[in-house]
Amino acid sequence: MFRVFVRRNSTYAHVYRLSIEHPEQFWSEQAQKIFWFKRWKKVYDKNNLIRPLWFHDGHLNMTYNCLDRHISKHGNQTAIIHDSAMTGKVAYVTYKELLQQVKTLANVLNKKYNVKKGDVVLIYMPMIPEAIVAMLACARIGAIHNLVFGGFSANELSVRIKHSEPKLLISANVGFEPQRTINYKTIVDEAIKKSGISNSALKCIIFNRSEGKSADLISERDRDWKDVMDSARDYSDCEPVESNHPLYLLYTSGTTGTPKAIVRPTDVGLRTEDGFIEVSSRADDVLNVAGHRLSSGHIEQAIIESGKVSECAVIGLKDDIKGQQPFAFIVLNKNEENTDPTEIEKAIVTTVRQEIGPVAGFKKFICVKRLPKTRSGKTARNTLTALLDGKSFRIPSTIEDATVYDDLRKELSQAGYKNLG
Repeated sequence: MFRVFVRRNSTYAHVYRLSIEHPEQFWSEQAQKIFWFKRWKKVYDKNNLIRPLWFHDGHLNMTYNCLDRHISKHGNQTAIIHDSAMTGKVAYVTYKELLQQVKTLANVLNKKYNVKKGDVVLIYMPMIPEAIVAMLACARIGAIHNLVFGGFSANELSVRIKHSEPKLLISANVGFEPQRTINYKTIVDEAIKKSGISNSALKCIIFNRSEGKSADLISERDRDWKDVMDSARDYSDCEPVESNHPLYLLYTSGTTGTPKAIVRPTDVGLRTEDGFIEVSSRADDVLNVAGHRLSSGHIEQAIIESGKVSECAVIGLKDDIKGQQPFAFIVLNKNEENTDPTEIEKAIVTTVRQEIGPVAGFKKFICVKRLPKTRSGKTARNTLTALLDGKSFRIPSTIEDATVYDDLRKELSQAGYKNLG
């Protein structure tokens, strides 16, 4: 049998080449480095590259591979170091301690909430060890976890609740940011209300952090994390799942939360030799704010909902720390043109925070008389980005009135912006 040996000092290019030239042998050897309850029959289906069914008929469990198999040699070794810049506390969790917590929560999910293989559990928590416990507990029993970023608003959370239809939601009382505390429980309550799902259909477990006020629990729906954990025993068994069984749900389409199997229209992408379409992004509609991909159109919608604005265009402004930060060109409603600018700013920023969440970090905008529009009504965002970044750009032939750019340069200059494109 042909074998591929990957040495410790192999370069990335060498290893990558082996995976391309001898994929079946290469990935077979990689798979043998983890534990399987049942060995696979075939590495992948060469005749169906759209759905290759990797390691078909093999059975494994990700929690077992993350924790159980390491206990005999590394049980007392630190598995998690939680160093919180917000609370100033540092916590250490060993593999043995982590496994015990995971087993106990798995028992709670399975025995008390009847969560079974294939059920969805939504996790909306700060970056604390209990979030890791929750993910591993789900994987231990074959449940699918839907991890929602803690900076999202109630509206965004409700979209994910409605779409993924979780059997259980796990959250916390509070999260901490510099100079502010986020009340996670309040956001959860509002999100469930917005989703239209009844308290009897969706249950919640709330972890109360000692640094914040304990959450107000709804008796027929909510339970305290400590209470349910104290009343349960270890759940020792792992649920072996087929290798293609889903581990988690990950929403990747900006902030709308709706998964896209087909992308229309694709602005930036390519067709591979195998006939696949690789999508890089939608050219002018996705902002990368501190690693979070946000839809400029969704932020625009939130700005409009402030009631102060008739139309707007959001672009990504360069930021040395975050990569980009959202910047808006705003056209005010006629009846708001003489309103106190401070009142307008408060209304807009507050609405964006409520609709999108703190993750957007939206603070900067400029009020202008008009936006550069094509004859079909589309705003030329890419020209606005170039204008603000000081780059030269070609005015599209389809722009309805090219003199709008002279007006924008004047308005930006009066607001203190320099080196315009």
